[in-house]
Amino acid sequence: MPNIPRNWRSCEICKTIPGRVNELIKGGDLQTLPLPEAVSQLLVVATPFYNADSDTSNWCLRKCPRCGTFYSWGCSYEWFFNGAEYEIQLTRLPRREGRRLERWCLAAAAAAEKKFHDDAMARGAAFLSHDDRVAAKRDVSTLLQGQRQGFDISFAVAAALEALVAYAGKPHHRDSLVFDLKWFLEIYAKKNPRNAGLLLDLLRGVVAAPFPAEVVELTRTCSKGQHAQQAFAPDATSKVFVEVDCATFRES
Repeated sequence: MPNIPRNWRSCEICKTIPGRVNELIKGGDLQTLPLPEAVSQLLVVATPFYNADSDTSNWCLRKCPRCGTFYSWGCSYEWFFNGAEYEIQLTRLPRREGRRLERWCLAAAAAAEKKFHDDAMARGAAFLSHDDRVAAKRDVSTLLQGQRQGFDISFAVAAALEALVAYAGKPHHRDSLVFDLKWFLEIYAKKNPRNAGLLLDLLRGVVAAPFPAEVVELTRTCSKGQHAQQAFAPDATSKVFVEVDCATFRES
């Protein structure tokens, strides 16, 4: 069992990080020394609800995976005619303050996920209804946002698939809504082989020829994702290969 450092002074990661450090970039040019390389090893608390993206003003709590030291990470971002300007500030926190913020971040992420689910479930059978295109565009946008924040969106996968089949089958509806629905489902399928397999099972139940091109692409994505499992843990579900083209399903 590896030795756990008692504090940041004896930690291989934290001892190279100053108590307060900043990095300033203007128009793509670094104006200060870069952040220490060890900063990239710090974890983000309650990820992916919180993240360390620097393409917008942002804040997150970071934590050393070895000694548990906490840091406040903040980015201020502005856009000017000559390019973007952003400054990242990293500050080491007292352990008590770090633990308080950790509880706060985890609670905020959990509350946001609960609100996301409550809002989605409140719409009931109308969720992603193909009879209300305006509502469908709003709902898929909400789903994509929840997916980016790491929320469980599996409850909406079947409805999203039915909506994709319904809209993609109508040529005059081939627009951003169809693209977003397919994108949402592809992200879900690529997360792990189990998701890909579940989505393939759903596809077999709702798809009938002729197959819209978007459904063909989604099925191929799912098939590839499911077969990624074979190299590690072959099982009964991974022995079924489904290839979809614009004419038929073929199982072999």
